[in-house]
Order: sequence, then C-alpha cells, then structure tokens
Amino acid sequence: MTQLARRISVVAILALLAVVLATAVWTHDRTSSPPPAPSPGESLDRRCHRTADWLRRQLGDSFHLLVRSPFILASDARPEDLQGWYETLILPAATAMSDRYFRTPPHEPITVIRCSGEQEYRRTAEHLFSQSPPSPYGYYRPHLRTILLNDQQRGAAAARHELTHALMDFDFPAAPAWLREGLAALHEDGELAVGDHGIPLDHRRPVLRRALSSGQLPSLAALLALQTLHDEHESLHYAHAQHFCRYLQQQTLLEPLYQRLRAATTDCTGQDTLQQLVPDRTWSEWEAAFRRHLQRDLPP
Repeated sequence: MTQLARRISVVAILALLAVVLATAVWTHDRTSSPPPAPSPGESLDRRCHRTADWLRRQLGDSFHLLVRSPFILASDARPEDLQGWYETLILPAATAMSDRYFRTPPHEPITVIRCSGEQEYRRTAEHLFSQSPPSPYGYYRPHLRTILLNDQQRGAAAARHELTHALMDFDFPAAPAWLREGLAALHEDGELAVGDHGIPLDHRRPVLRRALSSGQLPSLAALLALQTLHDEHESLHYAHAQHFCRYLQQQTLLEPLYQRLRAATTDCTGQDTLQQLVPDRTWSEWEAAFRRHLQRDLPP
C-alpha cells in the first residue's frame, strides 16, 4: 500500500470514528441534544433550516440566526449585523475560495457561530462541546461541520482561516498538513488571489524571522513531510507553511499545485507535484529560492 493510500485510509477511518465521537460529545453534554440527522432525499436548504431550529434551542435567546445555505450563521451581536457579516465576509471569501481552489461544493450544513467576547465564546464552547476552547481565536469541529469564533480576537482573520478548513473538508480532506494550515493561514490576511495583499498581519513573522536568522528554520522537505503542525514548534510550522503558500501564490503556482495534488495518486506531500509543475528546478534550487524570498520578505 502506498503512503498516499495509507493516508486516505486513515482519513476514512478517522471520518468514521468522528461520527461515533460526535454522538459521544453531544451525549456527554447533558444540556444539549444531538443535532438532527439528515432525512432520505432531504434538500440541503431544508436540512440547514432544521439544523438552525435545533441550534436556536441550544443557544437561547441571546443569539440571532441567519440561514444562507449551506451556511447557518449565529451571533450574539445585533441581528442586523448578521446579514452584513454574511455579505461582506462569509460569502465573498467562500466564493473566492471555491472559484480558485474548491471544486466540490458543500453537501452538508456549515454552522458558523460568532461570539462577541471571551466570556460568551468560552460559555458557548463548554455548552455545545463540553470543552474549553483550544484556541483563543476560534476553531473548527470537522465532525460537526461547526466553526466557533471569538470575534474579539482577530475576528475576520479567524473567520477566513476556519472557513478555509470547513470548505476544504468537502473538496480535499486528505490534503497534507502544510497545505491545509498554510492555505488557511494565508487567507487570514485576505490573500485570495495573486496581487491581493489583503490586510497584513505580522503576528507570525517574528518567530519565522528568528528561526531564519538563527539557522533553525527546517527545510522545505521537512515542512512538507509533516503529518501534523500541532507540536512544540506549532507557531513556527504555521508561519513556515503560510509563507510558503504566499511564495507559491506569488509564483502563480499555488492554484495549479492544489488542483494537481488533489488529483494525485502517489504524492502525499506535494514535493513530486511541485517538481512536475517546474521540471527544470531541482529541489535544492527550490530550497534556495524560498530562503532568498524569506530574506527579502523578513528583513532583520
């Protein structure tokens, strides 16, 4: 069995386990019942409305809801802000991502819950998921297709990041870790196209600059081979992946790489696909070119 086949098998097994775990999570929280299961032949729009009815009962009167299939949006802010949030952030971001990367449209509801502050964010996480939030900004629960956001912390940036995960889950669930997180981190800045520089966010630059100047930056091959970015070097991995995706975007290679890698049958890291896209560049030349890019982009 090839490494890619093993990765796909693991993803399939994890997806099955996620369904079982989802039921366990909701059952563990005695204050909330499981979300409604789909009915045979039920339309996505109908399922969105049924899920919204269930979510309204869970969140209570302090939250307002808006259904725009496939999205169910919830917020504890003013109800009129929800439509504006959908029109100015959720819809444009989802449309741009789908136009450039994601060819498989969502076939299940995606719930996005926006909390106006830290207290409500933590309360909602504990009520719905029986856990404290793993991130101060927001996170995505893939087996529940649910995003929970703390709007007080990098609100729009976190929304674009987690929305990338939710949409990619339908299109390329077996994407390598660096691409999943690098693309999501790239979209934090609003960088959804070549020449779109978005709003610069500098919170990841210092750790990357320190690693580069001290000679501690891992090789590109090491980054691409990571099975997960969540370890003791998580901050560096995220910054490394984000900037490599930005570099590929500037070289107009990010979109074709994504499309080819999604269709690949043997490449589980992206390295072979990159070399196929640019056959006259050796891997050592890739490493050198990217480091020169970082030295220009991250001056001391």
